[in-house]
Amino acid sequence: MVTTDGRVFQTRGNIMGGVFLWNQPWVQQTTPTPGSLRAVPFKGDLKHGGVVNRS
Repeated sequence: MVTTDGRVFQTRGNIMGGVFLWNQPWVQQTTPTPGSLRAVPFKGDLKHGGVVNRS
């Protein structure tokens, strides 16, 4: 999850017999610097099932 002020948190859950248990705490992750999320240009269609990032 990314908060409105840019902090990043992560949690996880488990599936037990078809029931999703979300019982883990949220843990703050290292906040990325602005622009680092766009460091690699997008080269493809997300709906394409094959290789999308050819050089």
